[in-house]
Amino acid sequence: MRVLLIFIRLAYQQAAIYRFEFWVRIGGVFIMMYGMLSLWKTLSMQGVQLGGGIPLEQMPTYGTINIIIFSLLSAAYSIRHYVAGQVRSGKLELDLLKPVNFINFMLLRNFGEFITGLLVTGIPGLAFAIFVLKVQLPAQPINALLFVLSLLLAYLIFFAFNLLVGMVAIVSLNISSYTWAIDALVSFASGMVVPLTLFPDKLKALLYLLPFYNLYQSPLQIYLGSAHNIYQVLAIQLLWVVVLFLCAHLAWRIMDKKVQIQGG
Repeated sequence: MRVLLIFIRLAYQQAAIYRFEFWVRIGGVFIMMYGMLSLWKTLSMQGVQLGGGIPLEQMPTYGTINIIIFSLLSAAYSIRHYVAGQVRSGKLELDLLKPVNFINFMLLRNFGEFITGLLVTGIPGLAFAIFVLKVQLPAQPINALLFVLSLLLAYLIFFAFNLLVGMVAIVSLNISSYTWAIDALVSFASGMVVPLTLFPDKLKALLYLLPFYNLYQSPLQIYLGSAHNIYQVLAIQLLWVVVLFLCAHLAWRIMDKKVQIQGG
């Protein structure tokens, strides 16, 4: 806990130092939220019909809250860039010398950024969405609490996935050549912009085999009260957390024996 608090303080201090970047980030989130809300409201006014069992009136809330989720989960992107940067600079060995499990250390380091993002972006963004944009409130008070839990599980899924991507740099020494394709896949398969329930049945069934729908669609189903079984949704998220962390530990055991430092 003490180490986690140190990383939270460091992340907050970094946000305080780069104040212009901080305000640009906040402003960008607000603008994207307003744009998404306007898009779905316009479609609603034009009488566009949606399939998939999602009421059209819920889509402005779906799109707006998804922007907040995106801003919070973006913290997980930094871990793959950190690992790749350590490899390129030859400093990964310094992390290996620390008396802490490498994956646990990476999680504590990144979780500090997630908590800071929640405090400086997530809470203000949610307040802006509810009190200014007038989006729909959670279906029930319990949905609000379970939404936070689902969001935490979504973060852990995305962290473990990005850590696996970052580990590839130990072998390839460069991940920038294919991360764009990975990001495109995640955006498409996660329901970040359009719910997967609107996709064709065969494509939807395929995407549900991947973990990415747990990043956005699962928390939003809980928030909106559209999940048929909330606890089943949380159980599936937890299962993916376990699977991806096991994969990360296994991958690290392999990579630890094949560390190739470029530079240093």
